[in-house]
Amino acid sequence: MKNIPVTVLSLGIVTIIYFSCGTTVSTGGGTGTETVNTYAMRPDGMPAAGAEAKIIEARFWIDSIQNGASPILRKAIADDNGRIELCFPEHDATVNLQIDHEDGALLLPLPVSVRDHLDTVRLQSHASFSGTFDDSSAPPSRVLLAGTSYQSSVNESGAFIFKEVAPGSYAVLSVNDALPAPAVADGIALTLKEGAVLQQQMLPVDSSRLLIDNFESGIGPTSLGRIIPVFGWYVLSDSLYYYWHVEKAEWTKGVSSVIGHSPICYDSTADGTGGRALSFSTVLDPLSSRANALIGITFKPLSNSGIDLSSMSAFSLRASGKGTIRVRFESTGLDSASSLLSHYAYPIRLSNVMQQYTVPVDSLRILEPVSYASRYPWKTESKNILRIEFEFSPNANDRGDSLSCTLDDFYLEGISITSLLEGTEKYKDD
Repeated sequence: MKNIPVTVLSLGIVTIIYFSCGTTVSTGGGTGTETVNTYAMRPDGMPAAGAEAKIIEARFWIDSIQNGASPILRKAIADDNGRIELCFPEHDATVNLQIDHEDGALLLPLPVSVRDHLDTVRLQSHASFSGTFDDSSAPPSRVLLAGTSYQSSVNESGAFIFKEVAPGSYAVLSVNDALPAPAVADGIALTLKEGAVLQQQMLPVDSSRLLIDNFESGIGPTSLGRIIPVFGWYVLSDSLYYYWHVEKAEWTKGVSSVIGHSPICYDSTADGTGGRALSFSTVLDPLSSRANALIGITFKPLSNSGIDLSSMSAFSLRASGKGTIRVRFESTGLDSASSLLSHYAYPIRLSNVMQQYTVPVDSLRILEPVSYASRYPWKTESKNILRIEFEFSPNANDRGDSLSCTLDDFYLEGISITSLLEGTEKYKDD
C-alpha cells in the first residue's frame, strides 16, 4: 500500500524530423543519434543469436498508424554472441525496445535515463492470445498491440490470434483498412504474463468508446497512455501532491501548498473478476477549511488548451467504496473564470458493492453556484477539457470520516481515438 501524501507533468508536442542512423524516422528534439551496445540472452541464459531488435516510436506511435507509416525507428540483428548495436534518436521521449527471437521476446520502455545501462537483457518466454469481435458481420482488417510492431489479421469470422509476443501490458486496437484513411478503434487493455495463453478475448467493433483506464497496467500509467504515452494519474490533497512521470515511469513528488493534513492512500487491488482496479482512500482533515483529496488525469500534455469532448454522450465506470465521490470535468473556461467556481461534475454515492455507473452528459452540473451554468454551458466548455478528477470533498462528506473508492473500467462514451486526436490537430500545428 502506498501512502502518498501530485505539479502536473507538461510535455510539449514535438514535430517529426529525420535522423541519420539508418533508414528511420524520429519524432524528437534533435537530429543526432546515440549508439548503445547491449547483449540479449534467451530465457535459458544463452546468447540470443539472430534476435531482431526494433526501436519503436512510443509517443507518436498512433500517428504513424493513422498515417499508414511504420512506427519502427531502427532495426538491428544480434550477432552470434547476442550483441546488438542500438542506435537511439537523441531526444528525451521514451522509445520502446522490442526484441523477438524464436525462443523468447522482450518489450522494454526506454526513457533516456536508462539507455546507457542496457548492459544485458534477458528475453522472456512468449505469451500468446486470441480473440474475436462482438460483431462478426463487420470485423476490422487487423489488430495491433499499441507501441509495438505486433499485429494480426482478422479472418472472415472476426477472429484473430497473436501466437508469439513479448509479455507485458498492452492496449489492443483494431484498424479498418477498407476506409480511405485507416480507422483506428480502441479495444481492450490487458496484461500478458510470461508464458501466458489467453483465449477468446472479446473486442468491440464499435469505435466510439474510449477506455481511459482499467488499471491492468498498475496504478500510475493509464490504458490510454499505452496508446498515447503522455497520460498518467496524479494524486492531490490539501498537503500532498504526486504525479506519474511518464518519461521516468515512476511516481514523482510535485510542488504543493500545505494547507491541511489529509492523507491519501492508493494501490492496485483485485476487481472481483480476476483483474485489477484502483483503490483510493483518505480522511479529510477536520481542522482544515480547505480539506480535499482527489485522484485525476490531465490532458494538458496533449494540448495545453484542453481536449475536445463535445461528442461525449456519457461516461461509464465501475465503483464501490464509502462516501460520495465527485467525477469532475475541468474546463479551460471555468478554470480561468474564478477559483470560487465549481466545474461540471457528477456525485456518486458509493456503496460497498461494486456497481456499474453510466452517466449521460446531461447529468453533469456545475454544482455550486448553479447560476453559472448558463454563462458556461457544457456545449461550450466540453470543447476544452483540461482534467478529469475523482474528488472527495467536504461539501459532500464529513471531515474525519474514513472515505474510500475502488474504481475500474473508466470509459468515455461517444469518443474514439480518431476523434480525440482530430480534436487536437490545431494544437499540434502551434
